[in-house]
Amino acid sequence: MPTTDPITQASQALLTALKSSAAVAALIAAGNIVDMTSAQFVNFRSQCQNSDYPLLVLLQKDFELKPFGVNSTVASINQSFALLVLHDPTRPPMANTIKFAVLAALLNAGSSLGLDGLVRDFLITSAADDIEPASGQKQRPAGRWSSVLTIKVSMDVSRQSLLQG
Repeated sequence: MPTTDPITQASQALLTALKSSAAVAALIAAGNIVDMTSAQFVNFRSQCQNSDYPLLVLLQKDFELKPFGVNSTVASINQSFALLVLHDPTRPPMANTIKFAVLAALLNAGSSLGLDGLVRDFLITSAADDIEPASGQKQRPAGRWSSVLTIKVSMDVSRQSLLQG
């Protein structure tokens, strides 16, 4: 059994695809891509400066665990991730450029996200743009534009490896 669980592996593969994309790197500073699976991750920044935008965060969402997966030898996992991009509301063309760069980065990663034998495929199940509501907190600028893509990653894990683990 791998030392890192499959869901964390999928999360890190998605982030690797985004970080290794020259187009994404040109739009979002490396320090503004938040890895919530990192041991150094504590929580969201309490004070965001203009240099913190655009900010890209990958959050875990709904999941399904299927002990009896797509065939008799595997258990299946479906994990959804919310890819949240916060950016300046005065620059909508930047939001569109970022969405296009994210799509290209995921396409370049391939259907298995580079995790052949684990990730069966992935699908962007929903996407939306919106203005964050004003939170009333002085630290966080109100009215930041956000884009959210929901990415569902389908994985298969050997039942034998799970039983031996």
